[in-house]
Parts: sequence; C-alpha cells; structure tokens
Amino acid sequence: MGKKLALAVAFAGALMMNARTAMAGGLLLVEKPDSVLANVLKLIAEIDLTLLDEAVTDVELADCGTDDQPPDSDDSPKFFLVDDDRRQCPFAQFTRINDAILVAPPGAKIFVCPGTYRENVLVSKPGLQLIGPRFVGPRTACLSSGSPDPTREAIVSYDPTIPGVTFGFGVDIEASNVVIQGFTVQPAFNSPGVGSFGIFARDTTSGNTVRNNLVQNNSVGIDFNSSRAPGAAPGFVLRNCVRNNNHNGGGPFGDGIYSDLGLHNAYIQHNFCTGNPNTCIVLLGSFVVNQNTDIEISHNEAVNDGAIWLVNTRSFLVDHNKVTNPSNTGMLFGGGDDSGVVSYNDLGGGAASVYGISIRSDEGGPPVPAMNLFVKSNRVMEFPFDGIHLAEGTTLNTVEANRVWNNGAAGIGVRMTANDLPAPPTNNTIQKHHLRGNDPDCFDDTTGTGTAGTANTWVRNNGETENRPGLCKKGH
Repeated sequence: MGKKLALAVAFAGALMMNARTAMAGGLLLVEKPDSVLANVLKLIAEIDLTLLDEAVTDVELADCGTDDQPPDSDDSPKFFLVDDDRRQCPFAQFTRINDAILVAPPGAKIFVCPGTYRENVLVSKPGLQLIGPRFVGPRTACLSSGSPDPTREAIVSYDPTIPGVTFGFGVDIEASNVVIQGFTVQPAFNSPGVGSFGIFARDTTSGNTVRNNLVQNNSVGIDFNSSRAPGAAPGFVLRNCVRNNNHNGGGPFGDGIYSDLGLHNAYIQHNFCTGNPNTCIVLLGSFVVNQNTDIEISHNEAVNDGAIWLVNTRSFLVDHNKVTNPSNTGMLFGGGDDSGVVSYNDLGGGAASVYGISIRSDEGGPPVPAMNLFVKSNRVMEFPFDGIHLAEGTTLNTVEANRVWNNGAAGIGVRMTANDLPAPPTNNTIQKHHLRGNDPDCFDDTTGTGTAGTANTWVRNNGETENRPGLCKKGH
C-alpha cells in the first residue's frame, strides 16, 4: 500500500471511529457517520494515489507522511493533518501549523483540527491551502456571544509582540494563491503601542483567498493587499466575520478589512462587520505609487460598525451592501476615486453617523478629485446630515435614481465648504431621485452656468423642498 493511500485510510478510519467527535465539532463538522465517510472519500479522490509502491508497517502507518522523502518528491503527501492535542484527530502528523507548512510542498492542503494554536503562522509557499473547521455563516458568527470553543474551532491565538517589529501578524501570507479558510484568528493579548493584525496578505502576492474566518479583537482584522503585476490572479475576501477589531497600537486600528499598500483585481464579498469603530472596509491607495484598481465590494453587511470607504481607487463596483447604524459616514469615496459604480446599497444612519454617501476630494492631501462615479439606485435614510453629499473637488459624477428619505440635513447636498481644497463641486449631474422628509430635499450652493445658477445639472428630481427654485420637480 502506498504511503499516501495509507494516510488517507488512516484518516478515514480515525474519523469513522470518532464519528461522534466529528459530529460534535471535529474536522468536517458533519452530522452523520456516513457523511463523514462521504467527505473522506471525496478527500481521498483528490489525492494522486501511488499504489503498491512498498509495504507499510503499523508503525509507519501511524507516522505516514513524515518519512525522509523530500517534500517535493513525487511520493510526498499532498495533504497534511494538524491537531494541537490529537484529541479530535488522533492520526494528525503535526501539533503546530507552522511545522506542517515547513514540510508541505507548494500546493498542498493542510487540514487543521479544532484546538488552540499559539503561534504566528507564516505562509511562505505558493498554493498552500490552510483549512480549519469553521463553516458558520458570517452573520451568525458575528452576532453570537461567548468565547471561541477550541473543541469546535481552530483558534490561532498569536503573540503580537514579536521582537524587532512594530506590528504582529496572526497569519502572514507571503506567497501567492494561498487559501486561509475556516479559522478563528485573534491575539493572545494586546499591548500598548503594538499593533495587531489578524490576517495580512502582502502586496507582493496575488491570487490569495481569505474566507469563512472569524477575525476579532485585533487592531485590524484583515489587511489584504496584492500585486499589480500584469496577469496577476484575482484575490478574494469572502464570508468572513470581522468583529471588535479596535486595539489602538499606535498605527491603523478600528478597521475590519483594510488595505493601504495597494489592492488590485480583488473581490470583497459576503462579509459581516460589527464592533469595528472606524470602518468595515477601507481601501487607501497611495497617490504616489499605487492606486487601487479593479475592485468589487458586494453583498457585505455592517451593523453597529464603521463604514465602507475608498480613497484613490479606480474601476470599482460597490453594490448590494447593507450598512446599519454606522459610527461615521456610511460610504465615502475620496480623492483619486475614478470610474466607479455605487449601486443598490441600503444605508440606515444613527445618532453617531454623519453622511449617508459622501463624495469628496482628499482632505489635506494632493488636490485630486473624485470623478466619473455613477451613484445609482441606493436607499439612504435617517442620517443626521446629508443623505448624499457632494463636497469640494468633485466633478463629472452622475447621481441618479436614489431613494433618500428623512435625513437631518439635505437629501442631496452639493456644498461649498471652507476647506483646504476650495474648488467647488462642478459638472455633476443629479437626476431622477425620490426625496422626502429631508431638510431640504435638494440643496446646491455652488454658482455657475448650470441649473438654477449652480455649477451642476439637476434633472427630474422628485422632492418637496429646495434651497433654490428649479432643483426639485415639486420643490417650493
């Protein structure tokens, strides 16, 4: 029997003998013993088996996958099993994730059983897949209370105070095409002046996937960056719960999903945020070297959290997201944002909120406008200030067919402000809105050759109040 087959059979036998454990919180979180077998057979089917290569003793069977074969040989195993105490998975070859990574060849799968892993995980080989047992939906995970259960979850409990560095990383992705799936990632403790980052993907990598994780109690939950090299594979941040990432370590903090080194060709979808005081999702491209490009942010939800902010991002889609009771502006599009679509989002404000959707140039930075944005068919309600706010330096944007109700200031407010960038918002088109209960529904204090003596064009907006005659269809 080949050693790879031996490992698979041993793994199957262990799960069948421990079906009750698997049901209660083992590797696959299945519900019936026959489901365990079905999942194991599926796993075995993915392995390139080499049969009848040599006989294997019982001792070798218990230790298969750890012989002297070099990791890149044809006979090296393609999957590995980790269990911190070998209770859930008694045939695990390793008790530490980093030890499995050390011997795994590129492209291998590393299955991590429930337990507490007190280590800073470094993923330095391309194509590795680290797979934990968490399969709970992100909303359910984020809204549940209580501490993580090491009998059901693989918990990366890392030390952020690594000597000689400013920030500590729970999972540091330094290679491309890596998958991090199904973990709880949190610092073992937080220290004053030391930032803690749950999962960090470097800007020299691409094609990485971070999904189905619970990332909590860090300074920043998921810091996701990627290379802009031609042909780089897309990256994905999917179905994660990012919760209570609020430790002030002297650098960035209070953000759920974050990028400031550059993000390209990436999808951020179906994540749930709560308790992150600054933002749920924030992309801060550099004006000098690295504009974010080709980003889709869709079907995410933020409740009692920060918001969704983009700065210096080009060619993007932000749609079908839900933001409820944010701690600041619900969605902000800042200087350098260009050629983006913002559509079908549902935003509801609260007492601590500011604007619903704000489009502006960068404050305090280079005078780069936000331009060529198409803001369409969003629902914006009950923010203390403007529902949709266009501020200094914005130009050539189209704001169309949004439903904007019951905001404390203007429904749509195009405003000159006393700012360090005094260029007025000009050549924007505001059209086809349904506005009610705002103060007023339509507001524009710019001057120019546009509608009603403004510097912008207002067309067929259904509102009841306005600061100048001619902005709202029913205005008075």
